Amino acid sequence: MCAWRRDAEDTFKQVSVVLEGLFTDVQKQTDAGNVTTSVAGKLLQNIRKKDLLEASWNSASLYLAGVETTSGQLAWFMQAMVLYPETQRLAQEEIDRVVGPYRLPSFDDYDHLPYIRATVKELLRWRGIGPMGIPHRLNQDDYYEGYFIPKDTVCYVNVWSLHLDREIYGEDAEHFNPNRFLDGNGKFRSSIADTRDEGHFTYGFGKRICIGRHVANNSLFIHIAFLLWALNITAEKDADGNPNLPDSLQCKEGLSVRPVPFRCNITSRSPDIAEVVAQARVDRGI
Repeated sequence: MCAWRRDAEDTFKQVSVVLEGLFTDVQKQTDAGNVTTSVAGKLLQNIRKKDLLEASWNSASLYLAGVETTSGQLAWFMQAMVLYPETQRLAQEEIDRVVGPYRLPSFDDYDHLPYIRATVKELLRWRGIGPMGIPHRLNQDDYYEGYFIPKDTVCYVNVWSLHLDREIYGEDAEHFNPNRFLDGNGKFRSSIADTRDEGHFTYGFGKRICIGRHVANNSLFIHIAFLLWALNITAEKDADGNPNLPDSLQCKEGLSVRPVPFRCNITSRSPDIAEVVAQARVDRGI
């Protein structure tokens, strides 16, 4: 057996043990009467013992698909706010106008926060966590610009290059600018073809486009709205008062691509923030 396959199978066994253990913990909690609504709990109601491995991997896949990707995008968001303070200012002006200082942003504000929604789109375009997309295998022979591509070829799409195409996104394509998705009246421009109104290619293409994109968009929207409502995110300064700016072209490779660690200053926008958040927790029974 070749080394890469041996390593892959060993990793599969190790991870499976961890995932089955987590799944079994849910079963133990259920048996003890601590029943909570969850994907794992629902699966446990309908599986046979021999299906435990598949069910545990299904639960983990759903979790990892949302957590790893969302956290990576939010890391890029924090970096964008450090590098583009004017964008942060415009976003906070919109939030202050719509939400105000005495309550948290909510999904009821969604239609009234177009700049925040455009920020989500721009974040996914500027530094999507999958710059080479998801590999696809051709199910038949094909030709592209005169090149023959045989059936079963594994193809990658250079999403990074598409997102920096100046003919599509303008001369400032390398920069973070949510306004590229809005017209002069703050309304969304017509979206690029083949993106299902997303305006970028981070979620993929055609019938295989990410089925979780609506959840991802909503999650990023509410996270970003809350962060900008509550906090100022600024560059750390050196002893001479000069900002230490991160390099947005440096990243850590992995299941998803995220920025290398960088330092910044995060401060509360108001002394009342903690009180408003605490009251919201009480109101929602958290």
